[in-house]
Amino acid sequence: MSYTSTPIPGRIYPADPELFKARFINQKRAYVRGKKPDGSFVMRSWRHIKLKQTSDLQWNLNTGFLNPENWDTQIVFVDIAIDPNDFPN
Repeated sequence: MSYTSTPIPGRIYPADPELFKARFINQKRAYVRGKKPDGSFVMRSWRHIKLKQTSDLQWNLNTGFLNPENWDTQIVFVDIAIDPNDFPN
């Protein structure tokens, strides 16, 4: 895996990185919605086993779901939410 790929643009919900991280650490799961160029979506689940408060969330995102090499289809935008009901319509 290359860590030099340009990250896919994305948003997290809740938008505050520290609040997102705290909830993610507690719940151990986040939901990932990748948007394809045609406007359709691909859903994935992100489970963690070692993330802790001192972990670098942005690095984890950039080398994980925001890394285009980690998708088997072209993705133009990624939304990541602790609660899937938080995704915008």
